[in-house]
Order: sequence, then structure tokens, then C-alpha cells
Amino acid sequence: MVLVNQDKCIGCRACIVACPYQVRFIPEDTKGYYGEELTPYEAVSYKKWQPRTVQKCTFCVERLEKAQQPACVQTCPTRALVFGNLNDPDSEIAQLVRARAHFQPRAELGTDPSLFYLT
Repeated sequence: MVLVNQDKCIGCRACIVACPYQVRFIPEDTKGYYGEELTPYEAVSYKKWQPRTVQKCTFCVERLEKAQQPACVQTCPTRALVFGNLNDPDSEIAQLVRARAHFQPRAELGTDPSLFYLT
């Protein structure tokens, strides 16, 4: 997992251009996902962002450090998201990847992402 050091980021956007996954961004406004007011969840997330710095999903690293699941995984009502240790053959995610057809985003770049989409 790649994290952005918010104390060193100067907002030059070079890493945005270089990111093979095109997931980095600099928040330009504080509108919610639907272009309206922030939802309570968004309000909590946006508080973590420092102005004019690059952001990306961190898989809620602060939660992982406490042995908690990322917030999106914990709150998904259909259990469509699974997070876990791919190196543990008994983990739910490792079993799913073994048993189901899947693909990794941008795998052709040789980055060997640890993100799998089950099909």
C-alpha cells in the first residue's frame, strides 16, 4: 500500500500523473459524492484531508493499525467488499481468490496489485 505523507506533500500533482491506477486526487471542494451536502460519513473522512494535498484511499490505515476492517468493508450491507491477508491461505479473501475467477486492475503493468475484483 502506498500512502501520501501529508506533511511533505506540496500539491505539485506529479504523483497524480504518475499513478498507474489513476486514483490520486486533490479535493477541490467539499461537496459530497452526489454534489450535495456531505453525508456524516463523508464529513468524518474529509476532516482527515489537509488542504491542497494529494489524497487517495488508504484502506483506513488508522483502523488497520487497530486491527479493524476498513470502514467501507465494515459498513457494506451486502458484504460485497472483503479485506484480509492474502498471505494467510485460511483467510476469507485468500479462499475467495483461489475459488473464484478474478482480475487485478492494471496487472499488465507488472505492479502486482493486491486488489482483486471477483467475477
